[in-house]
Amino acid sequence: MKVVITGHTSGIGKAIYDKLIELGHEVWGLSRSNAYDLSTDSLGKFVKAIENNDVFINNAYYEYAQVDLLYRVYEKWKDEYKMIINIGSVTGDSSKKWPHKYQVHKVALDNASEQLRRVGNCKICNIRPGWVDTPLIKHLKDTDAIDKDLTILKPEQIAEAVVYIMKQPKEVCLDSISIEPWWNNYK
Repeated sequence: MKVVITGHTSGIGKAIYDKLIELGHEVWGLSRSNAYDLSTDSLGKFVKAIENNDVFINNAYYEYAQVDLLYRVYEKWKDEYKMIINIGSVTGDSSKKWPHKYQVHKVALDNASEQLRRVGNCKICNIRPGWVDTPLIKHLKDTDAIDKDLTILKPEQIAEAVVYIMKQPKEVCLDSISIEPWWNNYK
């Protein structure tokens, strides 16, 4: 399968990229390391790089860029039997005790996916992890934001979910998968 992923050089994106390469897929990564920057580049540049593939993994986070990119790619793919896998978050399932724009952006991704998956042929699935050990949460590890009794997820666990989704038969579409960390003292 021909796959393209945003944010392939660290965290969840790197784990997905490495796993798909290991499984023999043709995988292209789009990130700042190869001159694709969601914070500065036009989304048209990304869409051009994505459109001739079978699967798009919408991983890199930058404000509403994931939502905007989802709409742009979907517009190109809506009549084709292709797949978009969004890396979202369970953060929208509960309120925070502080202003949290990331939460709003990820809820928007969930809502956009729900809207689009009902109007075309292109499959859309959201993987919604809880806390994952990535550079994005390094600054939170020593705060009260993350419960010390949780076993934080590994990026490779999210990569396994991507593989699971991609292996489903063509007549099956998984809309959303939430993956939560579990307690350290679970027996």
